[in-house]
Amino acid sequence: MPRNIKYTVTYMVVKDLFDIGSIMEWEDKDKSIKILSDEDCEITSKSLNNRKIILHVKRAGDGSEGNVFVTLKESSKEHFATSKKLLASKNILGITLGKFKNMDIEEL
Repeated sequence: MPRNIKYTVTYMVVKDLFDIGSIMEWEDKDKSIKILSDEDCEITSKSLNNRKIILHVKRAGDGSEGNVFVTLKESSKEHFATSKKLLASKNILGITLGKFKNMDIEEL
């Protein structure tokens, strides 16, 4: 006799586990240049500084650059291994900050 088995699949995206700060742009940037947004700049590199991951972002159109700090949320400390996975991942390079925030943790 066949049984109906019901599965619930839950997944987490990056913004569920990490606090992702605002884009900090260079102070000497001309005020007439449009501010960087989540959808118009791509992640070009990443580094670790004092328990924070720093994402370097750049807009291809005019070369504007900035940094974004990413930290593991207090409520997600048991997922510390995911922080190391994020830092080692090459999958986030070249994507927009908006796509990064909504990226499935399993895709890192």
